[in-house]
Amino acid sequence: MSEHVKSELCNIVRDILLNLGAYPLDNTSFLSWRKSENGNWQGAEEFRPSLSIGLMNNVPDELFTRCKNVMEECFPDYGVLIGTESGMQVRVDEQRVLGSLMGEIYNIKGNLILDEMVVESVVEDLLQYFKKAHINVEFIVPIVNLMLEEGVQEIPITDTLKIKRLTNAEFTDIHGGPLRSLIGSLKPHGARYPDIAFIGYFKDPIIKGMVLNEGQTLKSIFSLLDRAVLALRSYKNGSVGYLEIRLKALEYNLSFLGQNVKMQEAIPLDAYYLGLSDLSSFQNHIRLLVGKTNHSSLEVALSRLFDAENRPSSRDKLIDAVIGLEAILLSTNAKQPYRQELRYRFSLNYSTFFNTPESKLENFRKARSIYDLRSTIAHGGSFENNKTYSVGSQKLNPAEIANEACSMLRMLIKWSLHSGESPMYLKEGFWENRIFGVTED
Repeated sequence: MSEHVKSELCNIVRDILLNLGAYPLDNTSFLSWRKSENGNWQGAEEFRPSLSIGLMNNVPDELFTRCKNVMEECFPDYGVLIGTESGMQVRVDEQRVLGSLMGEIYNIKGNLILDEMVVESVVEDLLQYFKKAHINVEFIVPIVNLMLEEGVQEIPITDTLKIKRLTNAEFTDIHGGPLRSLIGSLKPHGARYPDIAFIGYFKDPIIKGMVLNEGQTLKSIFSLLDRAVLALRSYKNGSVGYLEIRLKALEYNLSFLGQNVKMQEAIPLDAYYLGLSDLSSFQNHIRLLVGKTNHSSLEVALSRLFDAENRPSSRDKLIDAVIGLEAILLSTNAKQPYRQELRYRFSLNYSTFFNTPESKLENFRKARSIYDLRSTIAHGGSFENNKTYSVGSQKLNPAEIANEACSMLRMLIKWSLHSGESPMYLKEGFWENRIFGVTED
């Protein structure tokens, strides 16, 4: 039975390809990209056949009827909705089937010249699609503001996720396409298209019929990506993140995947740089975050740094950073009473991370100044961008103060991550021992 279906579908596709001259094909303007020798991206207009409109609207009804008859004869899924959990569902009908087959041939060959082996291959892929429980999918997520040193092509994160420079084809998939659909569209970020991305892979379940789709697979991908962005923001200072995720089927897919836009935050224009010297330490850092569970106090510190690094307002950035610092410096376990004089403990505990009496005193005063400024803001006091404020022995403007607070928090987070589930600072007497230089046995 399946051989009969395959043979008939191959014959229908051959008939279409052999008689292309009888079917007027409209060409559409398409924007493609390539990277020049000087490192700049250059766009070029090319013309590609409009398969969905020009071809499918001119194929004789007789061929559609033959396709409908053979599919109805053998496939109970014919006429129902089908798709994937992370994409959209389409109705399985003769136009969808033939349009999909022709599109797959064009994607493989770059033209619609008859090739018997290609025809048989794509028809077989279609028939296997109806038997599968899932398809393999690649996601490409442009990273806003990230720059890699020349010589760094990719950074592995997990077995299924990496940071990678985009190829010409990948860049075109994201930032190119039919010109009529791009007219009036805005660039993803400022004047520069991101050309470095998270790239990963997952298995996308196939859904048949009217099924409530809660998108759990895609939710887990967003969670993984947010964790990877958290690793970047907690590794060094700078606004970095993503605005969208592009999905691409790695095998035959009858429905659409395309683009899923994430517009939960705006990312200020910035420059976040990773060089060759960062690779080893960054990979060690990200392994402590992706797929790991940390104590709730450390998760509060991480989430506050995640938000702080993306705040355009110095006032909001400082508030977030100090809350994160408090989560570590003032955290206690259930056996320890939450004592008063938080300002003093906050500053004294922070000073224990430095070695000489002079540096301890300077950082005690810096932490106290940061804490006081946060308290002033929280109680409605002024924090004006055109003024400077005393922070320890320095005079800093609000942007510098907020960045300094984030740097302080980042240092504590890196120190804490190695004991993520059971932080050392929760041990009874931990801060007292540090203050007086007592080492544990």
